[in-house]
Amino acid sequence: MTNLKSDLQIQNDVRDELMWDPEVNIADIGITVKDGLVTLRGAVEMYGEKWAAERDALRIAGVRMLTNDLTVTPIKGNRHTDADIAHHVADALLFDWSVPSNRVQVTVNDGWVTLKGTTDWYYQRNAAETDARRVLGVRGVDNDVMIVQPQVSASEIEAGIKKALVRTAEVDAETITVAVSGAHVTLSGTVHSWAEFDAARNAAWRAKGVTNVNNSIVIQA
Repeated sequence: MTNLKSDLQIQNDVRDELMWDPEVNIADIGITVKDGLVTLRGAVEMYGEKWAAERDALRIAGVRMLTNDLTVTPIKGNRHTDADIAHHVADALLFDWSVPSNRVQVTVNDGWVTLKGTTDWYYQRNAAETDARRVLGVRGVDNDVMIVQPQVSASEIEAGIKKALVRTAEVDAETITVAVSGAHVTLSGTVHSWAEFDAARNAAWRAKGVTNVNNSIVIQA
C-alpha cells in the first residue's frame, strides 16, 4: 500500500531540503502547503536563489504544484544598473556553448531581463534563461526566445515522442497521451511526481520539429 504524505510532512521535507541547499538562505522564506500545492513566500537576495528554492521544492515527493511568490531584494549597496546587468547577461550568453551566437538579444528594465531572438532547440532557449538567472542584480527573466525547427510530419513527431517516453526510466509511458498538431505537442494523462512531469516534458521537447509543448499532465498521489 502506498503511504500518502500529509501536507505537514511535505512542508517539513521542503524546509529541510531548502536548509540542505547551500545556494539558498532560508531565513526569510516561508513555506505553506495545501493539498500538495506548495507556496514559497518571503525574500531572497538573488534571482538565482529564488530559482534554486523552486527547484528544491519541486524535488520533494508529494508536491503536486508550486507557487513561487519569493521577491528578489538585493542587499543594500549591491544594486546594479540595467546597463551593467545587460552587459553581464550578454557576456554569459556569449561564453555558453549551448546558446547560438548572436541570435539572442537582451534588454533590461529595472532589473527585469527580457530575452528575444531564436534558437534551434529548447535546451538552447532554456540555457539562455538559466544564464540570465545567475547574473547579479537580476530580479526576473521573461524568455521570449522562439524555437525554429524544420517541418516534420505530426505522425513522425508523435511516434518519436512515444518511443522516447518508453525509453525514459522516470516515466510510465502507459499513463501519458501524446497529441500533435503541426509543430505543437500536447501531453495529457497522470504521473506520480514532478520528476515524471518534467521528464515527460523534456522528452517531448527533444523531438525534431517541435516548437511548442503544452504539458497538461496531472500529478496525482
